[in-house]
Amino acid sequence: MQLQADWQGSTAAVYTAGANDPVWTGMTITNVQLVYDKVMPEEAFIHKVRSDMMHGAKYVYGYTNLSTVTLPTTFGTGAGTLNLNYGLNVSSLQGVLAVQYNTANLGTSAAAPSFSNNMNQFQVSLDGRLISSLQLNSTTDPVLYFAEAQKVLGRLFDASITSPLVNSAAAAQASANGNASGGTFLTNWFVAGASAQRVNEGMAFQGSCCSILNIQAGLQGSTNNITSANSTIFFVILSAFQLLIDATGSVEIVR
Repeated sequence: MQLQADWQGSTAAVYTAGANDPVWTGMTITNVQLVYDKVMPEEAFIHKVRSDMMHGAKYVYGYTNLSTVTLPTTFGTGAGTLNLNYGLNVSSLQGVLAVQYNTANLGTSAAAPSFSNNMNQFQVSLDGRLISSLQLNSTTDPVLYFAEAQKVLGRLFDASITSPLVNSAAAAQASANGNASGGTFLTNWFVAGASAQRVNEGMAFQGSCCSILNIQAGLQGSTNNITSANSTIFFVILSAFQLLIDATGSVEIVR
């Protein structure tokens, strides 16, 4: 089991302003608890699984694997294009998400939400095949970025009150606040996404095969009242994996 903590969202809580730079104050984590639900299947199911495994069958457990890779930008207020080739080697890539943080804020107490940084291109290719020709441009069509990210997360048609997209400004004010029909989406909650799902019948492997993942991201530079800055892009890669267990306790991971 692997437990991870998101320190980025709690940075301000463990820093205090010093004379020149933020000063680390330290922190203590206590009373850590692991909460889980115990599932009790029917005895008939347990006996069938045991019988099947004794006859050579394997118990199959499917799950979604998440991996991350980062890419720094050094364009400042200018424009540029980033290119990432990543060896993946999976049978079922479900999608790719990308979030950007201002690099200067990563180690300080300053607020460091994910921002668009005027991203005007986000394209994903699998082994040289472009999976979508849709032109994503956050300065002209931020709603497309939002929709594509929801496709990766499987909730394109589930716009709920938990969605961080808030219409805090009228469309006519878009040029004044840099949040065209997206509230604080471009400046606080921005995420880019590309879905690689190819079937939707609930199959174990319903994504796309991929050996080499290529990501191209373009930044337009300062425009639309959003100041561009050096950023760090975090790519989150979602893939379907299977855990196979035989009667001897041997475990095999199918990816």
